[in-house]
Order: sequence, then C-alpha cells, then structure tokens
Amino acid sequence: MITVGWRARAVPLDPLAVVGTGLVATALLECAEGLRGVRTSDAVVLVGDDLPWVDGCRYLGRDPAAPGVYLPTELEPDVPVALFAAALQRRHAGPVAVWPGVAVSLLKLRPVVAGWTP
Repeated sequence: MITVGWRARAVPLDPLAVVGTGLVATALLECAEGLRGVRTSDAVVLVGDDLPWVDGCRYLGRDPAAPGVYLPTELEPDVPVALFAAALQRRHAGPVAVWPGVAVSLLKLRPVVAGWTP
C-alpha cells in the first residue's frame, strides 16, 4: 500500500462539486435544493451548477487526467493523478469524490429537494 500525500495545485480546478462534514454538511443541505447529492454518515457531496458556499466547505473539480474523480480544486495528489484515479476506481464503482483522507462513491447521486434525507 502506498501513502498518498497532497500538494498545492499550480492552477486550481473549476469547481463542479462541494463537500462538507459535520455542521458544514448540515448547512450545505439548507441551500442545496436543485443540486444532486449523496450523503454519508458524516459528509454531504453536492454536484451541479450554482454551488453554495458555507464557511468550511471544500470545492471539488475534475482533472483532465482523472475524469471520473472529483478532486479538491486547490490540491492534487503527490502521485500521478491518472494512477491515483485508477486505484480509486478499482475500489469504487462509478464517479468518486475524494479529498484528503476521504473517498465517497457518487453512484447514488440524487436530486436534492426540500426535506431531503437520502
């Protein structure tokens, strides 16, 4: 097993998703209607246009070398992105949102509506 670190990106990715954990996840859900989302026990990932901003959220984008993976807009893995993406996609079917220490499958993205509890 290889440990993957993160480093600053020279050019940030365009934001295509937003993620939050804990209270940030709760706040994101309050302004997420019209987006698609997936929820884990402690995180919410929202995908779509006109992404909300909540203090403490993290934006994710897609690197051309890893089109099936949403990565932090301001960080990149310290290993080749294509190899990192291939390893992730062997463990997770479909698109994956990843940020330091966490990977979430986006296979179950659903439209977010008022009172949404996936």
